[in-house]
Amino acid sequence: MAPEAQIFAVKVLMQRGGGKSRDVINGIRYVLLKQKEMKIRIVNISIGTLPHKKDPEDELFLFWVERLWDAGLVVVTAAGNKGPKEGSVTIPGNSRKVITVGADEELGKKYSGCGPTGDCMKKPDLAVPGNRIYSCNYLYPVRSPYAYIPKTGTSMATPVVSGAAALVLQKYPDMCNLELKYRLWNSCEKGRYYDQRQGHGNLHVEKLLECQEKILDTRAPGAYTTHAVKEKWFTARRDPTMPDETVWRTMLFDFYGDMLTDRQKEFYDLYYNEDLSLGEIAENYNITRQGVRDVIVRAEAVLTELEDKTGLIKRFHTMQTQLEQVRQNAQRVAELAADCDNEELERLAGQILEQTDILLKE
Repeated sequence: MAPEAQIFAVKVLMQRGGGKSRDVINGIRYVLLKQKEMKIRIVNISIGTLPHKKDPEDELFLFWVERLWDAGLVVVTAAGNKGPKEGSVTIPGNSRKVITVGADEELGKKYSGCGPTGDCMKKPDLAVPGNRIYSCNYLYPVRSPYAYIPKTGTSMATPVVSGAAALVLQKYPDMCNLELKYRLWNSCEKGRYYDQRQGHGNLHVEKLLECQEKILDTRAPGAYTTHAVKEKWFTARRDPTMPDETVWRTMLFDFYGDMLTDRQKEFYDLYYNEDLSLGEIAENYNITRQGVRDVIVRAEAVLTELEDKTGLIKRFHTMQTQLEQVRQNAQRVAELAADCDNEELERLAGQILEQTDILLKE
């Protein structure tokens, strides 16, 4: 898919595909060691394991996968083949940070791992075809004459997204992993199982590449900063009938702020509601500006995903709009009743006005 990309392969599993988390972790550490030397930008992880309660190996595996993301790498992982029941996304696909890929199951049995995750995150992030994809045959050449055979699973789907990410980075080499993740979300097409097994939808490579040109101005200073992407992403995602961006962010915080960590709540509130700059927050908390920015961006991702899943703000806004319309109609009825000298109708219209005023203030 990305002909100019080079593959840096790291072997972490046995011949038949089995292995231990420790071996995978060692492979991840090796990638981090070689990141700059080999100019690694994308890490494809087509392996996973179901989470076990309080398993230290699972926590360690997730920790090192997220270290890859924190190092600036685009991490693309498989959702696993334990679906379609809820909560069946495998580790590390259940990480909040990484790009998790499910399989578009228009054909064949339903196997792709589904969210939400244990911390209520929508997963997978997107889906691509994963049925009968030609891949390497570990039996070749000793026990089979075929070097490549058709295979099915989210492990086959994941490299397609990695290839699409490579195309984007070829076109926009300065793009960071978070920006690329947001662009993937925005460019997806809604599939049959949208919001259940396909996350934000199906991968659409042409839209993904077009999306960059429409949303980002590569010639503008700071076009690829996290703040620039954040502003444009909110604009692209938000329903045009909803409140402006300042009100929208405040409503996100009011509705879902309790789901954030204490640090995320503090920084988000200071930045958007108290209008402190990143530098001021960083100085007050003795951390870097980048550290503050990362906390705020993660908080926004959590809040926005919760709204995508529940739609509470959208329903609230719709209800408020409808109540305002009821109030205007009641006001008109009261005026007509006064003109007609109809005291009963005027009294009823007054009650409706009083009740709608109470509801609008709540």
